[in-house]
Amino acid sequence: MKKYLAHDPVNNEWDLFETIEEAREALTEFFLYGDEGYHPDAESFEIFELVETVKLTTTDEKSNYKYESEDAAIEANDQEAIDDENFWPHSSDFEEVCKHEFVRVP
Repeated sequence: MKKYLAHDPVNNEWDLFETIEEAREALTEFFLYGDEGYHPDAESFEIFELVETVKLTTTDEKSNYKYESEDAAIEANDQEAIDDENFWPHSSDFEEVCKHEFVRVP
């Protein structure tokens, strides 16, 4: 897993690297101007070591339901689906519901 995050604030670019040496090399290419010397903002470049990342686990999906909404079940006059709540109980803006957890970077 990539463990180092390099930030180039001049171009507002973020890149992930396996090793700190790779991150250093990449940033050096950004702030060195060949024979012209250092970029004036060279001291604002940063490297971060990742400690945790976010892992999402799907807990529910719209496809698990017969209808996309309660209104759709009512319009279909499907009393059984209404009684069994076999319709998507969440916002129609979402196709799935997830839970998150923070996972340590090895």
